[in-house]
Amino acid sequence: MTIVLDDYELLPPETVLVLNELVDEAVVEGRKIKLPDVIIDAGTMYKYGITLDPREEVKIPKAGLLL
Repeated sequence: MTIVLDDYELLPPETVLVLNELVDEAVVEGRKIKLPDVIIDAGTMYKYGITLDPREEVKIPKAGLLL
């Protein structure tokens, strides 16, 4: 699978695991939470320098994509 985040294509393509029985939402401490359609693991995030920021959602350093 080729991952594209904010119009940046991450290369090379990554191996993915496809689940047939993925739930749309879960109840955590009495609150319904919508689950994501795709989960990127920590190893892939580290490889590409992807970080999560609660103010900006996803940060992708452009220099890391030039490798």
